[in-house]
Amino acid sequence: MRAIRVLPPGPLAPAAHPTGPDSEAATPANPPARTAQEPSAGYQQALDAHRASRRTAVVDPRIRAAAERQARSQAREPAHLFGDGQAVVEELRERAARQVAADTTRARALRRLADERAGRVSSTPQRLERPA
Repeated sequence: MRAIRVLPPGPLAPAAHPTGPDSEAATPANPPARTAQEPSAGYQQALDAHRASRRTAVVDPRIRAAAERQARSQAREPAHLFGDGQAVVEELRERAARQVAADTTRARALRRLADERAGRVSSTPQRLERPA
């Protein structure tokens, strides 16, 4: 095929139907219109047969619960596969905690220096009392 010919919109020409007494009896003049709400009789029969043949098995609740537990446990990935990643996460948490402590110490030192320069605090070290 080298080209596609697009037809203009409009009524289609009637197709050539065989004429004769057999062709008129085979196809009704006006077939009933089918909608999604009204499926054909053949579809209804097939659907009814399917529903009738479907097994209605009664499953023991203990078996159902065991199957659900098994499905949940299979969905989880084993923790030992993530050992390296968990160690890295813990190391990052420790590093972040040390950084926060260092930042806090630096902020206190800068605040004390500013207070000493402003004359609000004496620069002589104070003796800390030991807890009992």
